[in-house]
Amino acid sequence: MGRDGSLLLFLALLLFSTPLSGSSLSGSSIGDDPSAGEKALRVALAADAEEAIVSALALLANEGGARAITLICRVGSRFPGDPVRSAVRDALQRRGDGEWAGLLAAQFAASRDPKVAVIAVEGLVASFSAEAVPALIEALESIDRAVVLTAVRGLRLLPARRSLAPLVDLVCSLEDRRNALWAEARVTLSALGNRSYRLCEDWRKWLAVIPADWQPGSDTSVAVGKTGVEHPSDDDLPTVFGQEVASKRVVFVLDTSSSMAEKDAVAGESGSAPSSRVRMERAKAELIGVLGRLRPDVFFNIVGYSTDVATFKGKLVASKGTRLKQAIRWVGALQPQGYTSTGEALKVALSIEGVDTIILLSDGTPTDRYTGKRIRVLPIVERVRRQNRFLKVTIHTLGFRGANEPFMKQLARDSGGIYAPIR
Repeated sequence: MGRDGSLLLFLALLLFSTPLSGSSLSGSSIGDDPSAGEKALRVALAADAEEAIVSALALLANEGGARAITLICRVGSRFPGDPVRSAVRDALQRRGDGEWAGLLAAQFAASRDPKVAVIAVEGLVASFSAEAVPALIEALESIDRAVVLTAVRGLRLLPARRSLAPLVDLVCSLEDRRNALWAEARVTLSALGNRSYRLCEDWRKWLAVIPADWQPGSDTSVAVGKTGVEHPSDDDLPTVFGQEVASKRVVFVLDTSSSMAEKDAVAGESGSAPSSRVRMERAKAELIGVLGRLRPDVFFNIVGYSTDVATFKGKLVASKGTRLKQAIRWVGALQPQGYTSTGEALKVALSIEGVDTIILLSDGTPTDRYTGKRIRVLPIVERVRRQNRFLKVTIHTLGFRGANEPFMKQLARDSGGIYAPIR
């Protein structure tokens, strides 16, 4: 891990000395009468040994119980990267185990640390147990965005009739903001109900006419024609190469490396491609177009990257007035040159305070900034996972011809985003 030994000792003390919550364990500490798994974890932390931590987590999972879940969640909240992250996920995953889901629900309810709460909610989702659904619904009321987003995505994987009303309430509460969380809740409702409405009142009308015993996945025709809805489907959100910009706190990340000077022929057409098919010019035109269509209450930033990384501003700015005009000029001045520092660009984008959505446009694979040679993408994926572990920023990726699709798909998949090719 490369961490300072004193930090690991401090972490060990923190993990093992903090009192457990819950009426049955009030006043006790994790260090009282430790199990074999607890002892192994204490030793592993003191030795700064990742493999030993991973083994101790597996031992704790086998021992089970509320104390084990508390320790696993606390470790997960403080070690966001692999292999510990994966070990925490595996330790909490007990499919169909209602008792285990109940313990995780209790851990979530008792958690005062939002990071611990996120880990507990992820464990509830991984349990694939019906007993997890009430706790996920409760998590929709959290004041922490990462907790709510994790629960919204989890309810998509654990379809239940009882989730519909709370999700509709969430969509309605966010309708004025129309942020990334609002968009995510709509996606979950659409997946559960096999339909898409753009207004809160439309969702309420639909919910009012479906039978009480209707379940997600059953015949939806019972509601067709009875809701009075005139606006099915999606609304007039601006798009970048077809990708909706639903967020009000978005960062556009644009590849400006030398390969973006290439032209792509139109599918099915012969002969040389026209100048209008230059990747850089297409990307700039699309981005300038979407900037002009953003609502005034949207805050945005732009990151351009090749060998080096440049940002339009140091923070998110409102899409109106002078700043918007400056942004359009800034994009218009971008020119293709240099290599492809995708990892550094994402690091910068994720560090912009308040961002909840990133839209990445690229035509290549990451390269070394000094030699231009292709580099391994797995370390970049892991670094993004670590940085985004509790931010829960959605990353949508759009790839021109030649883009490293597996890499870009993985970035999107890890963050709940969407990958789409640019034709």
